[in-house]
Amino acid sequence: MLYSAETAAIYDLYFPPDRSPEAELWARLAGPGATHLLEPMIGTGEVALLLAAKGFEVTGVDLATPMLAVAEERRRAAGPEVAGRVCLIEGDICHVALPAARFDLAYVSRGSWHVLAERRMRMDALRAVRRSLKPGGKLAIELFPPFKSGGQSEPQAFRPHRPVPPGLDVVKTSMVERDVDQQVMRIHEALTVNGRTTECCLLLQLLTPEQIRSELKKAGYRQVALYGSYALAPYKDGAPLILTVASV
Repeated sequence: MLYSAETAAIYDLYFPPDRSPEAELWARLAGPGATHLLEPMIGTGEVALLLAAKGFEVTGVDLATPMLAVAEERRRAAGPEVAGRVCLIEGDICHVALPAARFDLAYVSRGSWHVLAERRMRMDALRAVRRSLKPGGKLAIELFPPFKSGGQSEPQAFRPHRPVPPGLDVVKTSMVERDVDQQVMRIHEALTVNGRTTECCLLLQLLTPEQIRSELKKAGYRQVALYGSYALAPYKDGAPLILTVASV
């Protein structure tokens, strides 16, 4: 998905107003004494800055220039102490050069990993992250569970979850196609901002628990655990997410 400056500017309006539970989760998984975190698909940097405010040094990577521009604006607005703990890198996590054995935890929020639709892309990204983790470091990925049935939804309009800035009118319309055999989800979106509409299609590749474990093991990770909630309850069929945690 290609993000325009206009799309990136209102991207966070469709996330929950309070993302501190995500930041608390990653801090907990990083563990006592952890100092350096990596967010391979940082987007607009909202969670990274919450973690930086807790004292972590956070490095974020993203391929989308407009998203990083929003993250940089947010970083500067956070004040020098927090801003100094956040480093932004523009690049593809599959190929970007990262410092070796530096990070205690790498984390991926809200299903962003699914945009790596090809197995080759995921394996390249897994290996790049593994090389950047300290011995005993962890990779944590929040994934959507596989869906049970296919088909196509009716277009549905969504209003933002957060207060919209004055003078801005925003409506997002989405239609979802699900291929149950391939576990591919195509999200067709039309985003209307002050009467101007931008259309895009987002392709997500969902993964079974067996695929997740297999890819992590092949990439050199060990002690792979799958959870079904932020409370770290073991994953069971029907859980709302697959929180994957693997160590090196």
